[in-house]
Amino acid sequence: MVWIPPPRLDIKINVDAVVGPRYSAITAVVRDWRRELVFASSMKVNTTLPLQAKAKSIRWAISIAPALVGESVIVESDLNLLSNFFRIWPLLGELRNFLVTVQKG
Repeated sequence: MVWIPPPRLDIKINVDAVVGPRYSAITAVVRDWRRELVFASSMKVNTTLPLQAKAKSIRWAISIAPALVGESVIVESDLNLLSNFFRIWPLLGELRNFLVTVQKG
């Protein structure tokens, strides 16, 4: 796989998760359109379910997006939302509510 930079003046957040026996770690790496590193971090989350950990990484990326400078922000993950749609339905509602809150703020 090759990383493709976002369009000019945009920001891309790549997220992933690693699942352990008692907790998971999620990561976010932010790069700009010039491929330059803007931000990178990881954090522990209290889940051992791969799908939930990946979804939490997406939620985290959305939460840091407003602090980033760019015309738009792209969140990229290897989570296939369509094939997991019904399994993560409750989380999608939470993400929608979160986005509405971010847009108002």
